[in-house]
Amino acid sequence: MKTNPIPTRYDEPEAELIEKIHTATGMPKAEIIRLGHSLGLDYGLTTSCYDPGPAGRPCGDCDSCRLRAAGFAAAGLIDPRVVGWGSPRAGSG
Repeated sequence: MKTNPIPTRYDEPEAELIEKIHTATGMPKAEIIRLGHSLGLDYGLTTSCYDPGPAGRPCGDCDSCRLRAAGFAAAGLIDPRVVGWGSPRAGSG
């Protein structure tokens, strides 16, 4: 499993904001995801993957992908970033 303490590429501002909210409030990621959803945040424009593929397709294997998936599942929401791509990239991570 890949790890990277630094947000990557175009998701940097969102990743920093989510981490700041989590750190400052202690809110679980599922609650943060629900909050963003209630405010109309388009999660399809964000990514957390440390090793995204073409067009930003998440690998589905790095710790960030797993935490994001768990957060969406716990929030009872579908992650629009992975909809339409099916399973994560083959041979990743």
